[in-house]
Amino acid sequence: MNYINTKIYDKKESNTTLVVSRDNILEESFNQFMTTHELDLRKAMQIFFVDEIAQDIGGVYREWYSVLFDSIFNNKFFYPAEGHTYYISVNKPDQDNYSLYYEFFGKIIGKAIFDKITIKMNLNIVLIKQILDMEIVLEDIKYLDINYYNSLKSLLGNKLGETDLPFVWVIKKDNEDIEYELIENGKNTYINDTNKSIFVEKVIRLITYDSIKDKISPLLKGIRSLIPLDILTIFTPVEFDFLLSGQSDIDINDWRQNTIYKGYYTEQHPVIEY
Repeated sequence: MNYINTKIYDKKESNTTLVVSRDNILEESFNQFMTTHELDLRKAMQIFFVDEIAQDIGGVYREWYSVLFDSIFNNKFFYPAEGHTYYISVNKPDQDNYSLYYEFFGKIIGKAIFDKITIKMNLNIVLIKQILDMEIVLEDIKYLDINYYNSLKSLLGNKLGETDLPFVWVIKKDNEDIEYELIENGKNTYINDTNKSIFVEKVIRLITYDSIKDKISPLLKGIRSLIPLDILTIFTPVEFDFLLSGQSDIDINDWRQNTIYKGYYTEQHPVIEY
């Protein structure tokens, strides 16, 4: 984190200020963020909620992040994937300019990293690897959709011979089954032992990019407008996940062993046991 701040943080004393209402936090934050130059987003930021009197010395700012991310992940922009993580939804959001919203989300993620703010939602490992410009492989898909993974893994692991299975993949999008040809003339090209690895590669690209490219591309653009790719790529996926979302699992035993009690408090005190 200090490396990022040292490299690209704008150290100017002036602040960027946002004034938003709780009831419309997503739209109002979006409108103000998207009209603020990237360099200004690297400055310190102050948040004011409409009709609320509070001095923002950090608490209001953190609350804004919390409420905003709740709004983002409770809409149609992302969906819960395997392992209590989130990935970009194939469904079309309600907003006509949804691509700009994904660019905004990218900027919010970048800004959170700048400000050392952790979010309580974990991004899926596939999305993290895309942010870090890493190749997506079949083993990654089990963390995205276990059914997709099992299907593709079985295809690779079994002898097929000649089949009547075309180079086509179906994705449910907005409650409709959408059929995608994976290659030119895919409906008339059939999977066999020679080309099945190509089929799997095409499916992986479809579900992680081609079917959502109008969303993933602007999101990556937003993040990289604040944090350049050459800096992002110094992180492993695990490091980036920790940087953005913090420690997801708390080791209670480690916590207990390293807790120092003061005054009349002990490990057996009713307040501590509660």
